[in-house]
This record gives sequence, structure tokens and C-alpha cells, in this order.
Amino acid sequence: GKWHLGWNWDAIRNKEVKATTEQGGRRKKQLGPEAFDWTKSIPNGPLDHGFDYYFGDTVINFPPYCWIENDKVVKAPDTLMQTGKWKKIKEGGWECRPGPMVTGWDPYQNIPTTTKKGVEYIKEAANAEKPFFLYFAYPAPHAPIIPNDEFDGKSKAGPYGDFVHET
Repeated sequence: GKWHLGWNWDAIRNKEVKATTEQGGRRKKQLGPEAFDWTKSIPNGPLDHGFDYYFGDTVINFPPYCWIENDKVVKAPDTLMQTGKWKKIKEGGWECRPGPMVTGWDPYQNIPTTTKKGVEYIKEAANAEKPFFLYFAYPAPHAPIIPNDEFDGKSKAGPYGDFVHET
């Protein structure tokens, strides 16, 4: 899922590290991965608002580009986001904000990964004695438009239609 409202990134920020102003040869103010203590819990996320469990990212095109489980990153970002290293976008632009990223981050894996985790959660929760509620938020149908290859042409409505079809 996604959760872009409320995370308190300042709580894990190293204030002594200043923002850089260059990314891939372009001038953009951003904080690198060294500006945060990724071992700390990130306050004001889903667990602080009544959820028992969380897995997802902030938003597919907002930093940090990494998975978050409950209130901590699964793997600490160690580089800066560079869309040029990602597979080509299928429609429109990436519309990504600059910032920290885990090496090897692949936005095309967002839907498959969150789907897998969602199914695992349902299977686990279905065996519990108490009822459960799953709030599941895909990045689709919002930008970036990135249907996975196996959905190319399935909708007959272009990449956006294929992205909706995948969802």
C-alpha cells in the first residue's frame, strides 16, 4: 500500500547533514540517504493511526524509495533516486521527487510485491479468531503509468488501460 500523509521524517533526520543541490547533473534540492537514521522508527505512520500492520511505500513517486514494514524501513536507502536507471516508462513521465532510494529499487515491482504481501496477510488473518480489515492501496491508476510487461496490449486502450487492467 501507500501512506504519504503524516510520516514524520524529521524525527529520523540527521539535521547536521545539509541538502545537496545536484542530481544526475540537474540542480534539485534534495536530502541524500545519509541525512536519515534508517534504524529508527518513523512516527505518525499507519500504526499511530489505528492500523495493526503496514507494508508498503510512501507513494510510488515520493522518497524514500524503499519498502516500509510497520514503522521501519525494510532495507535502508543507500543511494539517490535516478529514473534513468529504471526501465523505460510506458506513458507520460515519472513525476518522481528526488531523494533517497534503495539500490535496485524497481517501481515496476510495486504492484506484484504489494499484491503478494496483501495475499499473505489475508491468508494469515483468515486463520485468526478475530475479524480483520485490510486497506489495500495500489499506486494505479495514478502516474507513473507503468503496467508490467505481461499486461502490455491486454486492454486495447494503451498503457494507461493496461495499467488499469493490471490493477
